Amino acid sequence: MTHPNFIRSSQKKEILAELEENYGIEKLNYLLIEAGKKKIRGFSGSLTKEEIALLTTLTKIEVIGIYLASKKDEVIRLNFDVAALFQNQITKNIIQINKNRLDLWLRGYDLDFPFEEKNEKEKLSKIEKNNSEIKSKTDNRLVSEANLNKQDARTRPISLLGGWEGQQQIPTGTVTLKYGEDIVGFGKSNGQKVYNYVPKERKLKIPMPKITQD
Repeated sequence: MTHPNFIRSSQKKEILAELEENYGIEKLNYLLIEAGKKKIRGFSGSLTKEEIALLTTLTKIEVIGIYLASKKDEVIRLNFDVAALFQNQITKNIIQINKNRLDLWLRGYDLDFPFEEKNEKEKLSKIEKNNSEIKSKTDNRLVSEANLNKQDARTRPISLLGGWEGQQQIPTGTVTLKYGEDIVGFGKSNGQKVYNYVPKERKLKIPMPKITQD
């Protein structure tokens, strides 16, 4: 890499202020470095800026630190893989989801709130019937199940997929999704839909499990 582009203290304060507003994060104990495509990397080692800069002139260095966040559409978006690092700091704009919604989320689906409850029993019966038919297929199993998931994702009743905890109003803007105590990703909400930010390479490719009732 060329000479690292260190983020100034004033810029870091602005970044931390936005992280506090959207996530509740109050500490960012990293030396921040601006990387390509508006990425922000964080270095927590003992080297100073001067030592890192000197090191890049002596040898070829591919990357420094970990990929913390990106700035897309002028909004700071935490990287999916650093969720565990900020597990204890993220306290704002959290949406709790159940197992059924987790299965959809980790496969890249957006989540709508709320879901229709009409004809709940009929829909459950249809889903279970379709799941049984899919299990009996071999060659076209994955393709058929993917099509089923896309068709049913936005029509499953709320008692099957579950609302978010307390049935409160969904926050807008940047949100954090949790399953139990675990952070399972970040998204963007308009108050009715949460758009999925799970990276393509992190999405589950295995078939959807059977829908359960909580």
